[in-house]
Parts: sequence; structure tokens; C-alpha cells
Amino acid sequence: QAVCIGYSDGRAEALNNATYELFGYTKQEVASLNWRTDLTPQKWWEQEQLILEHAVSHKQAITYEKEFFHKDGNVIPVRLLVHPKFNDKGEFQFFIAHITDLSEINKAKKQLKENEDRLKYAQLAGNDGLWDWDIASGNLYMSPRYLEILGYDHDEIPQHYSIFEELIHPKDLKRVMETHEKYLNNETPRFESHFRMKHKDGHYVPILSRSYKILDKSGNAVRLVGTHIDLTEIHIVQQQLKASQERFKLLSD
Repeated sequence: QAVCIGYSDGRAEALNNATYELFGYTKQEVASLNWRTDLTPQKWWEQEQLILEHAVSHKQAITYEKEFFHKDGNVIPVRLLVHPKFNDKGEFQFFIAHITDLSEINKAKKQLKENEDRLKYAQLAGNDGLWDWDIASGNLYMSPRYLEILGYDHDEIPQHYSIFEELIHPKDLKRVMETHEKYLNNETPRFESHFRMKHKDGHYVPILSRSYKILDKSGNAVRLVGTHIDLTEIHIVQQQLKASQERFKLLSD
């Protein structure tokens, strides 16, 4: 991690190698630079001054984020942990600054946000409910669409795998659990099952469930991630088709 000593007038010294790498300057070049006016974009000057004055007046370390200029002109987002140091008389002397480059972190956060957005839009487009079961703890994540299919809000239903046993139709439960066990024990190549789940208002919703198991290094399943698709509309169409076929047969007879 980049570490250096900084003075109120903008001088800096005792920079470690990570600090030179962060800014892109050599030791000789940094010696002539002012960390306030040369390395910090002007928009941060006033805000940083207030932050450092607070750290000195309260004699406590403080963490904050800002930006620095790299030698090539690019801006580097950083997080600073700054410790004000005082002499025996209690007079402020300098800051010791630990500097963390946030470039890769921010890039990863942006990518994560993009992936979350893609997943959200994919769920909206597919109209599927998403669930994620941590096998060891039993904790179960249910997406908003998953809950919507069953008529619940987030805080109205336990986020635990045991809720499956409560909501799956009693006549379907044994079959579904056996199918899950076979998949977890590698007896079947995939999990896909049709069953009924109880809606908040009491009726049962026909569900198509598919899942994918995530394995640890030893090959043991540690999580199951899957989707639930509401088959209600399909069942209605099938019933209408069946009724139509029966009417056609009566007419033919």
C-alpha cells in the first residue's frame, strides 16, 4: 500500500515504492511537487482542507476519498487513511497517509452493477422468479418476482429453505424432494420439476422449477441456484384447448 508523510504546506516525504508507482513519478520528480496544488484536482482543495482540520482539531485519524493526478494526466480515485501526528507539546507536525488506489475497485463495482442490471432485465424479460439456496445455512434468497408469483412482500415470508416444505402442495412435496436429492447426489444430470406452490391468498400456483448446483473444491454441492416460472397462463390455455377439443368432438359426434 502507498504510504507517505504529508505536511500542511503541501510537502511530502518518506514515500514508499508503492507511492511512486501510484503517481508514476520518480523520487526526484516528486520532491519538487506539492501534493495539494500539483497532485490534487482543485475541486477537492476546500473539502480536503476541512477534513484535515477536523482530524487535527480532534486529534484522531480520519478516512476519506478523493482523487489524485497521475503523471500521465489521468485522475486516480483513492481512499486515504490519515493519522495526524503531534510533538510532546501537543503541537501538530505532519500527517501519515495510507493511500488505497480505488481504480480497480471502482471498475469492479461498475461491472458488478452492470451484471446486476443485466440479471434484473433478464428476469423482467423472462418473467421468471430467481432463488438461491445456501445448503449449509439453509438461507434462501427469493427475488422480487419470485415473491410476486406467490403474492408475498419481502418481509412476509421467511428467507429459509424450509419454506419450500410449507408452500409446496402436500401431494407434490415428496416427489420434488426426491428429485432434488437425486440431483444433489449426482444421480441425475439436471433438476427440472413441475409442482404446485401455495399462494398467499390460498390457491395453488403451477410452477416449473429448474436449478443448477454450485460445487466446492471437493465436488460437494454448496449452493443451488434456480428459477421458478409461473405456468398459470399456460394451464389456462391448455384447459381452454381441452374444452374446445371436447366441444369439437361433441359436434362431430
